[in-house]
Amino acid sequence: MKIKNLLNKSLLFILPVIGGWLGAFAGSDKTSKAWRRILIPGLLTSYAYSNTESLLSITIMLMAIPLSMGYGIPSKRRNSNA
Repeated sequence: MKIKNLLNKSLLFILPVIGGWLGAFAGSDKTSKAWRRILIPGLLTSYAYSNTESLLSITIMLMAIPLSMGYGIPSKRRNSNA
């Protein structure tokens, strides 16, 4: 129990640094946006689950999948009358 408490406290300081680095890395040119859309929320979800041990945190993360489907995909319809 003491080791888990120490690990959670150390992650409290390490997680923002890793999240900031991943956000900067994902925002750079020629980098897959999956880093920002999948890895950062997955990292935060795993941290939330380790603290709460509740399936609600995983359920909230899984709800983001259908909500982000199709994000950034251009429409195939072209309006030639414009």
